Amino acid sequence: MRPPQKARNFLPGVEFTCQSKMNEPLDPRPLQTVNRLRLAVLLPVLLAVVAIILFATKLARQFKAGEEPAERTFAPPRSSVAGRSPPEVAEGTESSAHQTLPGRSNSLDRLRSLRPHRGEPVRPAVVPGSPTTDSPTVSSPVPPPPALVQPVLEVAGLLPNGIVGRVFLRGTPPPEIAITMDPACGKLNPLPVTTRFYVVDTHGGLADVFVELQDYPSGLWKAPSTPLEIHMRSCLYQPYVSAAQFGQTIRVFNDDPVLHQVHPPPAPNAGKDTPRAQLPGAAPLDFHFPLPGQFLRLTCDIHPWMFAYVNVVEHPFFAVSGTNGTFSIPVAPPGNYTLQFTHRKAGSKSVPVKVQAGKRLVVTVTLDLADHGRSEATVTEE
Repeated sequence: MRPPQKARNFLPGVEFTCQSKMNEPLDPRPLQTVNRLRLAVLLPVLLAVVAIILFATKLARQFKAGEEPAERTFAPPRSSVAGRSPPEVAEGTESSAHQTLPGRSNSLDRLRSLRPHRGEPVRPAVVPGSPTTDSPTVSSPVPPPPALVQPVLEVAGLLPNGIVGRVFLRGTPPPEIAITMDPACGKLNPLPVTTRFYVVDTHGGLADVFVELQDYPSGLWKAPSTPLEIHMRSCLYQPYVSAAQFGQTIRVFNDDPVLHQVHPPPAPNAGKDTPRAQLPGAAPLDFHFPLPGQFLRLTCDIHPWMFAYVNVVEHPFFAVSGTNGTFSIPVAPPGNYTLQFTHRKAGSKSVPVKVQAGKRLVVTVTLDLADHGRSEATVTEE
């Protein structure tokens, strides 16, 4: 075996040495530079996240302040009817525009309740047959005569049979409450938006009155296959009040370019009570309420001012009055029934009716805002 040869030195006089650097420590300066760069990038991002959280919390508090008030009976202004005056507002209870404080004068509170809200004039509802603000007294209030209602029924294209009619409001409703929206929803509403407690036309026709035939005939009533449609449009539910038959699908659409989250009524009316998000342009959401009920409330968890009320009835003999107060109910089997009119703020009225074959009933109801016990109704046959 040959002995190992010594490496040749090509540069005479120069001695080469080879030393391993594997055990030398690493230079920490590059790592420190990288850490400084990471800190310079992450610190502004962290500050921005904190600022967004604080802004969202402040905005949520502002939205919560504009939430629709709880169900209350508003105290109307003093009626001009001789010998009748509305009940006074009790101390500590809220009205539509103010809260009565101890020691305040009741007269002063009534004057403040009559002031226009946010500079907008309050237009009284003009009901045919009721006194105007210029008339100091009147012997007794009377409902609008059928002669004034009948042309409206024909123009509205109501059913030629069954039960039809119109609901009026007597009295001046309190001012509506202004709704404060976020910037995204505010762009969708160029005009100011208020609550929709009282929707009254120029003739006193009252909208959003739920009309139901009670003591309904027994039998199995099949729910319609066509769903009840509710649209979220301009960050408001449309319609505000609606009705569906038990077993009918309630379908909610998002027509806005913003995200909504539909919150159904709590159990047992809506089962799981699970909110469901709905992106812009997404497919509609279907809901089924397992039990009948009145004024079941849909809300939006993102926009707390959004409300819609759905009435679920076991039979098909119901209606909700339109913007002019008119309504129509399909033909029911002959018999004696009770027609129930219910408004969330203006009270209710029960009207006994007798359904006969081949006859159409025209029912005119006047809900009295000052005294619910003075609400009146007339029934005529055609």
